[in-house]
Amino acid sequence: DKGATWVVSLPDGQEVNHLQEQIPVAQIAFHPDGKQLALLGEWETVVLWRWNPTDWIDEACGRLLRGNLTQAEWSTYFPDEPYHATCASSSIQNE
Repeated sequence: DKGATWVVSLPDGQEVNHLQEQIPVAQIAFHPDGKQLALLGEWETVVLWRWNPTDWIDEACGRLLRGNLTQAEWSTYFPDEPYHATCASSSIQNE
């Protein structure tokens, strides 16, 4: 994909994550904490990605959401999936 960056596990080459960025990427490097990936664009633009999907979930639960999706919200977005908690640290909301 044009503009995509893949993070792969070495030595097995399995895809760990697929990042879509709108800038041509010239260089990449991991932050020393191992949780962020820095993408340096051709126009000297730096983008930091949390590359681990677990970090994305933690960020969404801690900052973006008020906790778990309600059963009504779940039914709207995931109608064919059985309801379950979306945020491990929150209680399940009935409505």
